[in-house]
Amino acid sequence: MKQEPPPPVHHRKKMVAFPINKFTKSTAFFIILLSCYFLGYLSAPTNKLEQPISLNKQRVPQSILPAVTTAPAAAELDYNRFSTRCVNPVASEHVRQTILDRVFNGTSPWQNFPAAHVTPLLRPHRIKGWGSKGAVFENLIRKEKFKDMKMVNGDVLLMHQFMQNVVYVKATESIMFMPFSTSSSLEKLCEWGVFGELIEVDAGHDFHSAWSDINKAYKILRPGGVIFGHDYFTSADNKGVRRAVNLFARLNNLRVQLDGQHWVIHSPPA
Repeated sequence: MKQEPPPPVHHRKKMVAFPINKFTKSTAFFIILLSCYFLGYLSAPTNKLEQPISLNKQRVPQSILPAVTTAPAAAELDYNRFSTRCVNPVASEHVRQTILDRVFNGTSPWQNFPAAHVTPLLRPHRIKGWGSKGAVFENLIRKEKFKDMKMVNGDVLLMHQFMQNVVYVKATESIMFMPFSTSSSLEKLCEWGVFGELIEVDAGHDFHSAWSDINKAYKILRPGGVIFGHDYFTSADNKGVRRAVNLFARLNNLRVQLDGQHWVIHSPPA
């Protein structure tokens, strides 16, 4: 059998060079790709590397984490920590004179009222009351049968007009007022031992104002008395009044009753 002669030298070099060149390009491409991936891995932000650790912390069983048991109790204590201590209640027949002595130095504010500089600015009567004609007042009084219940010198005339209204209905002997803020008045009545059987709380519409006034008012409520207020359905401060009323009732094991826009809480008898 006749053997074929070997191919020329230049053909043999070309055949050998072709697979070598193909292997070299593939290897170079793979090395470049691997280098880019490695460099990208090293240059990645550290927070991404730490992310699995934070996820693992979230998966730790709750029993292993330190239990916080005192925070809710401490918060409730803070809610109910009011420093003013009430003295023993004075007799009902001494309430009026106690307020006269403490606030007006024993002289009735109705005496010589109205003053000459205020008289021309007042109407004979202007009774509006901001919802005081609501059925809740008549309902509570009938049910409980309680026997009693412009600018001048930079000040508005609301108090003067209120006094004029009292004079108009001839109720100066049964109605007394305190020209202080609600919070200050409740604290002083507590210190003086002036308690009530029917107390309305019409505080600010935010949670903290309502919460403070409800607690202070309840301290001077006689056993078996009634505390009530307006704006239970007001949406201000994420229903702040309602949240304060409900929290107070829950912490004191009391029941909230509704009468229109008013909330009503009866205190337990002595």
